[in-house]
Amino acid sequence: MASLNRLYQEWRGRGLKVLAISVDSDPHLIREYLVATPLDFPVLLDPGGELSKGLFRVQAFPTTWLVDLDSAVRDVWVGDRDWDAAANRAAVEALLRPT
Repeated sequence: MASLNRLYQEWRGRGLKVLAISVDSDPHLIREYLVATPLDFPVLLDPGGELSKGLFRVQAFPTTWLVDLDSAVRDVWVGDRDWDAAANRAAVEALLRPT
């Protein structure tokens, strides 16, 4: 999450938007995490993952949806990512270019 936050800080002026969704049932755990790891983007709550698993059909966490500037889903990545890695940054940067 720290590397995703760095990416967001760097590219939010170029149109990057990040929404995190927490599926933890205990809001106190979420609050403690956010105190220890402050994030500059919103963290939405989906206790138990009902919306994530139902509407978005998420089967594993974390799952990242890459959406372009036209709101089209271009890719879905399952698993942890290092957002400082050149390949991941290039994939996100490509989404920030007008089509």
